Amino acid sequence: MAIETEEDRDDPRLAVDLLRKATVDGHGDAFLYEGTSSEKVTVDAVLADEKFMQGHEFVAERIDGQVATVLEEVGMREDELVRVPVLRRGYT
Repeated sequence: MAIETEEDRDDPRLAVDLLRKATVDGHGDAFLYEGTSSEKVTVDAVLADEKFMQGHEFVAERIDGQVATVLEEVGMREDELVRVPVLRRGYT
């Protein structure tokens, strides 16, 4: 089984980790997508949205399975992967 789409190379958990760090560092009121969208969503608002976070975890689990398959099929090690933190849009 191969990676299905280019989007499936990203790592949603890394993005969430970065948002949590931003909150801890006092930046929870910072707007996401600033300068690229008229959407006014804060870091804290995204982290507090259970539906959004559950969707992100679902995607992360799906990616985990695909990554495991790719590693096994091509003989790569986990440390050879480059993970990219990506926060998917679709915040509601």
